Amino acid sequence: MYSLKILILMLSLALSIFSACGEDKITAPETHELVGTWKAEKFTIYWGSISNPDSTFVFTFVNDLQFTLTISEDNRWSAEIKYPDETQTDSGGWWVDGDTLTMYGAGDGDDVYEYFLSGNKLTLTSSETKGGYTTFTVIEYTKQ
Repeated sequence: MYSLKILILMLSLALSIFSACGEDKITAPETHELVGTWKAEKFTIYWGSISNPDSTFVFTFVNDLQFTLTISEDNRWSAEIKYPDETQTDSGGWWVDGDTLTMYGAGDGDDVYEYFLSGNKLTLTSSETKGGYTTFTVIEYTKQ
């Protein structure tokens, strides 16, 4: 009799567990707004501050030099720099937290950017302080 009560209890428990399981909907992950291929249009370095720099260097990418950044849904990125006589590539992983894009796998450490999107335009801004002096880098891209 004792084993019959245990069997009934176990069956009741099993039935309640299985009947509680509904059909779960599996949805594809959302595509992040950064996913795509981006062509760099302009690269600017500000020494001191962006609003009132001590000096500024502006480089505009033209036909002889092209920089393309591809950001994939699988949290991987790849970059290609085409010079007149050679092409260089690099790749790694990425993640986003708020308006901060972190790209890892390139060079010596993570590259952290504040990003801003407006239509098909992407702006990445980073800063680095060495010896008490801050340098800001701004790269402007157009989605391809």
